[in-house]
Amino acid sequence: MRLLHAIHDFLPRHRAGSEIYAAELCRELSARHHVTLLCAEYDPSRAHGHLTWREHDGLPVVELVNNWIAGSLAETYASPALTARIGQVLDAVEPDVVHAHSFLNPELSLSCESVAQRLAAHHRHHIVENSCRLS
Repeated sequence: MRLLHAIHDFLPRHRAGSEIYAAELCRELSARHHVTLLCAEYDPSRAHGHLTWREHDGLPVVELVNNWIAGSLAETYASPALTARIGQVLDAVEPDVVHAHSFLNPELSLSCESVAQRLAAHHRHHIVENSCRLS
């Protein structure tokens, strides 16, 4: 089974409870499934929406740059650019399950919500949510 976990920040730069919990959960699940983790990262040296595919302790990680660039107030909490990039990650990973962990970042949260609506239309994905309401 292909699993995609989404969280606001991730290791090694961000080292707190949610990040450590997600890393341990993904590590355990990766013994039986293909697990990929999607996280956001603020980095003014890279373009807003840039995707970096990397590994952390053997876990595939997709880092989405969120530099808080928006053309309107609405885009500060639901970015079409980030939603499109998350869609590209979904196309590449083709997850059977998407697990949305806690989000400190409302823009990423609502972008994930838009993507969840797209997933529901395909009837092949299951969405597990923690503190992020997806639909």
